[in-house]
Amino acid sequence: MPARERILADLDGGLEQVLALIGRSVVDPKSAMRWPVLSTASAKGGGDGRIVVLRQFDRETLRLGVWTDGRSSKVSDLKVDPGASLLFFDAAKKLQIRTSGSVSIHIEGHEHAQALEKALQGNMADYSSIAGPGRVVDAPNAIAESNDAAANFVLLQLSIDVMDVLELSRSGHRRAWFEWTGDMLTASWRVP
Repeated sequence: MPARERILADLDGGLEQVLALIGRSVVDPKSAMRWPVLSTASAKGGGDGRIVVLRQFDRETLRLGVWTDGRSSKVSDLKVDPGASLLFFDAAKKLQIRTSGSVSIHIEGHEHAQALEKALQGNMADYSSIAGPGRVVDAPNAIAESNDAAANFVLLQLSIDVMDVLELSRSGHRRAWFEWTGDMLTASWRVP
C-alpha cells in the first residue's frame, strides 16, 4: 500500500493545504473539519469545550465563524475572557488542527445580519426556546418555543493568532506551528 501523501510536506504548502481544508469544511457538510470543538475559559473555573458547526472562514482575515444562542454559557464566558480555541480533527487524514485567538461577539451589524440571513434559510429552532440553553426543563420535549429566535441569534468570530497542526503518520509524526502577529507570519517545526 503506497504511503499517504503528507499535508505537512513543507511549512508553506502545509499551511495552504490546512487553510483549504478548513475553508472547504464551511461548504461541505460531510467534511470532518466542519464540527470543531470550541473551548473557552469557564466562569466556574477551568476550561469548557463543546462541539460547534463551522459556518464561516475568511482566508484573508483568518477569522472563523460559528453561530450560537446568545444566552448560552459560551457567550457569557467569552464576555469575561474573549480568548478561545477551536480544535479540528480529521481521522481519515490523521490531522489535528488547534487554532487559538480572540473571539468577537456579534449581536448586530452587517456581519451579524449576513449570518442571520443565512440562518433564516435553515432551521432557527435552535434559537427559539423561551428558556436559554442549559436551563432545567421537566422533560426533553417540554421546551416552550418563542417566535423571537432571531433575537437570540449570535455570531461568534475567532481571529486566529496561533495554529498548531499535528499530522500523525507511521513514518513519523510532524507538527507545525504558525503564529500571526499583525501581518507577520512566523512558522516553525515543533516536536510532535
